[in-house]
Amino acid sequence: MTDATPITSADLLGTASIATCADNNDEVTGGGYLVSGPLNAVNVVESRPVDSAPDAWRVSADALLPAGTTVTAYVVCARVPGV
Repeated sequence: MTDATPITSADLLGTASIATCADNNDEVTGGGYLVSGPLNAVNVVESRPVDSAPDAWRVSADALLPAGTTVTAYVVCARVPGV
């Protein structure tokens, strides 16, 4: 499991946190996010896989209050057999 640079309360609205698989031969098997701070202060707009090279998990939020609240994307990857 790898994590991404978190979205912080200082970021612009709609900023995304994207966690990528470490190897281009890996495939996303799951993912999610962690909120540090009050959950009612964050409106997560999306938490979804991204089919790219490398595969990734994308999380974006449009409200981060109060200062110090962060949202971090996490991705779970697996090696594709035969690749």
